[in-house]
Amino acid sequence: MIRPTILIIDKDKNNTSLITSILDNRYETLFSYTSNHGLKQFKDLCMKIRIVLLRAEISDANSIDILNQMKKISNTPKIILFSDHKTIETAVTAMKAGAFDYIGIPFNRKILLRALDTAIEQSLSSKNIEDYSSNEITKQSFFKNENEQYETRHNPSQNEILSLIEQNKTNNNAPSNNLESLDKKTNQDKKQASILIVEDEDIYRKMLCSFLNPKYITHQAANSITCHQILQNNPNINLILLDIFLPDTPGLSLLEEIKKLYPKIDIIIITAYQLVDIAVQALKLGACDYLNKPVLKVTLLDTIANALYKKNIQETQPSYNKHILEKNLSDPAKIAILTELTEKRITLNKSLLMEDIYTLFPQLRETYIPGGLAIPKKIIDQGLISFIEDLKSKIKNFNPLANEQ
Repeated sequence: MIRPTILIIDKDKNNTSLITSILDNRYETLFSYTSNHGLKQFKDLCMKIRIVLLRAEISDANSIDILNQMKKISNTPKIILFSDHKTIETAVTAMKAGAFDYIGIPFNRKILLRALDTAIEQSLSSKNIEDYSSNEITKQSFFKNENEQYETRHNPSQNEILSLIEQNKTNNNAPSNNLESLDKKTNQDKKQASILIVEDEDIYRKMLCSFLNPKYITHQAANSITCHQILQNNPNINLILLDIFLPDTPGLSLLEEIKKLYPKIDIIIITAYQLVDIAVQALKLGACDYLNKPVLKVTLLDTIANALYKKNIQETQPSYNKHILEKNLSDPAKIAILTELTEKRITLNKSLLMEDIYTLFPQLRETYIPGGLAIPKKIIDQGLISFIEDLKSKIKNFNPLANEQ
């Protein structure tokens, strides 16, 4: 049986020795004592590594920056931060940046093993990783750091591809819309957001309402029963401000219930208690942010605005990709666009990336090849169509029910 691989990044060798003893040969372990070495190992072995244990207080870099860089390279490995100075701010920042978990040291053996086991359960199967790590692209690929920066709103790959579509009119059905027209339509269709405030303290609940009116439509609930009634009667609610401690139901239980029944509604936790473990658990259960009372009006409004903006992008861009980039172009047209994009990149001494291919062939994300990997020259010379068809075939072998788009 293949042992899952864990990369441990920590300056403290005593900690790494303790972790090794806790793991008890259940995992294959790699060690890095600096952030640079850790990032290098991650880049080289991201198709093999299943979990990263990253020390929050790594001395030569900001751990959140390292986390962000790793997420740009590959989303496949689960990243767990650990710290001997657990704070709400660091925990929330880490979880929002994409950390799988955040735990404290000195290590509790049961907590650490439970976190690792959960990460493994929710990660890819060993078979998928093993098969795709032997793929031709991972044997020959290299990283272009300057190409790894992706914008939150619209990634450069999509912008370049849309530009090529409009310039060349690749086929008769090529769309004439561009990102600016998409943004204009999105702004025109945008309605006043509706927010539900779930807070048992009457004075504080009314104060939050005063902060939000008249910019947002507000609803109020002092308990979980009223909360559910309002949600059932108001299907257009966009966001919930949820107190973590309610008189009739624990806030985390209500959070979990809401996310199961209304997965598209964003939830911001507001509480007077500085509890790191609760904050981490809330974000793992689906909360989009976590604020401690007392909350400044400007902080609350900024947090809500950011949550609604991200939600709008998440809802708009997939639909845009599907109707503009995917459905309106034939496979030969997509290959032609990628070929032209490759030639354009070569003149700039840059490379075609897997992210470029994913933009036009999103179903290939099931190969779990990191988007930041550059396509080797050998594959380009042999023809992108052969490479893409090979990846489609591999997906079909893993999932016979997969439909080719």
